[in-house]
Parts: sequence; structure tokens; C-alpha cells
Amino acid sequence: MDVVAGLDAFRGVARTGSFTGAAESLGLPQPVVSRRVAALETELGVTLFERNSRSVMITDAGSRILPRADDVLDQIARIRRLASEEQAELIMAVPPGIDPKALAAIRRAATQPVVFAEGPPRQRSEQWSNGSVAAALVPGDEEASDISVPLGVAGVTLSGQRFSFRHLLRTRAERVDKPRVLQVGVEDDRPAVGDPLRRAAWSAGWRQDQLQFGVGASEALVRAHERGDLVLMTRREAGAAGLDWLPAQGMDLVRELRLVHTPDFCGVDQRELLVQRLTRGLVA
Repeated sequence: MDVVAGLDAFRGVARTGSFTGAAESLGLPQPVVSRRVAALETELGVTLFERNSRSVMITDAGSRILPRADDVLDQIARIRRLASEEQAELIMAVPPGIDPKALAAIRRAATQPVVFAEGPPRQRSEQWSNGSVAAALVPGDEEASDISVPLGVAGVTLSGQRFSFRHLLRTRAERVDKPRVLQVGVEDDRPAVGDPLRRAAWSAGWRQDQLQFGVGASEALVRAHERGDLVLMTRREAGAAGLDWLPAQGMDLVRELRLVHTPDFCGVDQRELLVQRLTRGLVA
């Protein structure tokens, strides 16, 4: 017999004082409740209720068993909740543009279902802070970083080994028209990237409006193809956008990222492999 179902029916009758009340509370037909209690009595070899046409009274044996039945049913409920939590989806907040093959490898290796939520850096940091994700790639720095992704300048037509900041010096026509600019997206709008860019741009004689920060990725790419603007991005991002890519002359710009996660997302042994896969997905 199903002992758990029998204990549940027994507790329902004991709490409500009737088979009809137990059936209503359990959402079962009354005959089913009666059969389950009878089967439990046969299994245990005791009478749990004294029955007559008007009432149901719990026996001394039933009274002794009831607290133990409560304990068993409560423990089973906890086990079921734990099992449900084990199968719950784990959300990982990631930046856009990671190689889907790397994400697929992470999902295959996970012991629980993993869902990837793309978003800008501030959103990922907030999601981690408020506990709405189990893991996140958040902005890092030189002292606290797991992944360093090289950045460079991307454009429709670039040549040479490195990007020279004299590339955007204005021609005679551009002194009248709106000059071309270098777009820096929200992912890289941070002092470690912006400060050296500004120094190099001003030293090369750029106008202040030729360096723009916080531009959306789609808008930056449209401007690159439309009017020859440049975009600061990774080599992988440039390739996906159909743009040439060069590292910047005289500086090594990097996007620093830090992996944060709850203990249940991955253990210490799996963390290194997870970082390796994310790095491949960002750099390759």
C-alpha cells in the first residue's frame, strides 16, 4: 500500500473529525479516504478510529501514532521541496555577445538547469546584489578580476597593425561637417578604460565630441556602417558585426570581468573550468 497516502488520509480524518471533512480538505472522494485509512489500519495492525453512524473517534493507538504521522508527513514535504529546489532553474546574468557554444558547454556541465540572462553591467550587478540570479559576470578591476578581454578599435575599413589616434584627425571637409567619432558602449564606460582613451584622444588633437561614452550597441554599429564612426569593442564583437579590428596604439585596453556566484551554482573545483569556458566565449 501507499503508506504516505494512508498517513495523509489518517491525519486528515483526525484533524477534521470526519471522513467527509478529510475528503474535502484533501480534495479526494470520501470512499477513497475511507479505503486509505482502512488499508493503513491493516498495514499497522491497529484500529485508528472508532466508527459509528454519527461520529468518528480516534482511538488511543491512533492518538499515539498521530504525532509520528505528523513528523513523517512534514519530513516528506521538506524532501519534496528540496527535490523541487534541486530541479529549479539557476539564472546566470551575462553580457551580450558570448559565444553560444561556450554557454552550451556550461549548460551541459551543470547539475541543474541553467538559464542565461543577457543585460548591461549595471543590471547584472543589481541582479546579483538583490539575489535574483545565482551567478553573474559583473565589472571587475585590476585587483579583482577573473576574465580580462582585450579591447580594440573597430571600423568598416581599418588597416595597419595598431590603431593610431591620428586616424580620426579631421580632414578639411570634416571641419565643416560633423566629424567621425569613437563610440564607447556601456560595457566599457568605466574609468580604467575611459581615462586613458581621453588622454590619448586629446593629445592627438581630437575634439571633445569625437569621443562618446554610453552609446547603445546597435546605435554604435549603425553609425559605424553609416558614416564611418569607430567603436571600441572586442575582436569577437567586431567579427560578428562585420568590422575590422585593431588594438589601440600605445595602450593595452581590457574589459575586466569578475565571476560571482552562490555556492550551489558551482563548487570550487568547477569554478576554474567555468571561468575558462566563459573566457573562450568572450575572447575567441
